[in-house]
Amino acid sequence: MASVFDEDLSSEAVRDLTSSFCSEFPERMAGGPGEEGAARAAAELFREAGLDDVRVEEIDLEVFRARSWEVRDERGREMVARPLLGVPPCDGLDIEVVDVGLGREEDYERLRAGGTQLDGTAHLARRGGNGPGTGECDRFEKLHNAKAAGAAAFLYQMDVAFGPAGWLPGDAAPPALECGLGDLYPSIPAVTLAAGEAPERVRLTVGSVEERGTTWLVRGALAGATDEEVILGAQLDAVEEARYGAPYDNGAGVAAVALLARALARSEGRRRTLTVCAFGAEEPGTIASRYLAAERLDDPERTVAMVNLDSFTHRDGWLGLSSYTRGAMGEGDFSRGAPYGGTADTHVEGSLARRLASKLEQVGYRAERTYLTGRAEWTSDHYPFAIVGIPSVWAFKKPVLFHCEYDVLAGMDWDDASLIARAHGLLLEDLLAG
Repeated sequence: MASVFDEDLSSEAVRDLTSSFCSEFPERMAGGPGEEGAARAAAELFREAGLDDVRVEEIDLEVFRARSWEVRDERGREMVARPLLGVPPCDGLDIEVVDVGLGREEDYERLRAGGTQLDGTAHLARRGGNGPGTGECDRFEKLHNAKAAGAAAFLYQMDVAFGPAGWLPGDAAPPALECGLGDLYPSIPAVTLAAGEAPERVRLTVGSVEERGTTWLVRGALAGATDEEVILGAQLDAVEEARYGAPYDNGAGVAAVALLARALARSEGRRRTLTVCAFGAEEPGTIASRYLAAERLDDPERTVAMVNLDSFTHRDGWLGLSSYTRGAMGEGDFSRGAPYGGTADTHVEGSLARRLASKLEQVGYRAERTYLTGRAEWTSDHYPFAIVGIPSVWAFKKPVLFHCEYDVLAGMDWDDASLIARAHGLLLEDLLAG
């Protein structure tokens, strides 16, 4: 089977299909004509790969899109900021700021014990850094804790400055463009702040427009001998700023999923069923993947794994691996998300992340270019499945290149893409065999 992956997932094959897809659909904003065209093209790729029962399903999309924003501190100085995805509008909200540290439950317990007034204030939660030992919790949890404590606004302060400021692939200073919460609409004014001095008071203005429309879920299947299931998926849409094809986030993921499906369709001895998906509206809220995950709430045990291909390759950098174990992280409650602590199993022997690391080594991917992280440092379409209680794994390439105009074909490394995709194929082969 490895020889089939070598052929179907060669550097040239991944390059050619990614280039074709991104060139035909350079703009794929959720709910737009570009995303719809990309969905129907993905469906055709799935059919050509040999998948059965390929369909394109329409899903309602309701989201706030910020068209303008301004954040000023107590001295009237404008701060470098970006609204979180899905943030509702506000006009000149003048509000006191409370520093809640990392925004964890224990931080709030400490503040309450000290008599800090939390209700009706703006809670500033800091990003704690990457990897184990930082005490970090995810942005879902920070925002949830803030709202539960009565916050009237939420500020997420980065530990780095924003890019891209002229950054190009291969330069020394990559952009830090964490500006969305993915699976969770804020429902209160919420912005990301660049690193710097914490304000004592802010005045927030966000010009958001509510948009209603449609997004799409593309799915097909390769039947196995049992009804046990493995899901393989990739994000279909791209943000408005990534207007030149967005191969990193995530045209290459769509191409790799289609090529993996073609190779796996020719495999023998498949005990489990493979469900292959292209997910619409990942950026404004993992909408299509939440739809599919919710279908599995009644019987999550039937799905043995979800493998996500999103932002997995570009020139230079390191490949982070993160996975989640069986067990309902949020008991199916998509409004809350879930804490990373105690749910990620990346460092556990036999975890999906460790199994993927072994496959990367098998295909010759350099071990020094990978690292195991105890948490996924951003959310993506694997996350709704983890909330439901389905084991999931995600490999993501750093430094980040998403959500900006520099997510272009010239920034890709096709040999890197081929090796990573082939390693995913070997992992999928094992998962399907049972």
